[in-house]
Amino acid sequence: MLVVEIKPLTVNQVWAGKRFKTPAYKQYEYEVQRLLPDHLELPDGKLHLRLIWGVSTDLSDWDNPIKPFQDVLQKKYKFFNDSKVRYGEVIKTVVKKGHEFIRFEFHPYEPSGELYEMGLRDFDTEEHEKKVLEEINQLAEEFADLYEKVGLKMKDPVLDIMRRALKYEKRVVIKLFREALKKRGIKSVENL
Repeated sequence: MLVVEIKPLTVNQVWAGKRFKTPAYKQYEYEVQRLLPDHLELPDGKLHLRLIWGVSTDLSDWDNPIKPFQDVLQKKYKFFNDSKVRYGEVIKTVVKKGHEFIRFEFHPYEPSGELYEMGLRDFDTEEHEKKVLEEINQLAEEFADLYEKVGLKMKDPVLDIMRRALKYEKRVVIKLFREALKKRGIKSVENL
């Protein structure tokens, strides 16, 4: 899996100034709310949302309908908050014009096998965060010990620890490594 180390930009951060709903969106909002059932059962806690769009042209983007649809769900069902969706699946299928549709279903969010294989983890619990920080601190201490002993002449042990640590958030790891080195009186670290 490729990684781009940057904070994801939200739709709300894309536009400057006030945005106005188009007549088409107002009509969509009205029609979707009218067509949705009055009652919706949701699992407790974090959610897995599965969406299938039936669109009449292959030129439609697969992701553009997500935010407007979730916003209408949130407006119709006051208890639903789209921030609880932790995992989403979206399928776009092309259908005849006039036969467009939206199908959706909610499931409890349960990260398992396939998600873990892709490198996704749920970092929401305090216990997990504490465990991760302890592990990062341990790695930082090991790194500092090795750096102190071997310096830049023997890079393999250092690289091994760095590889193990990079599964965590890179900036946090580097900050902790620098703090551990500073404790040992190592003031400047090249290439870090």
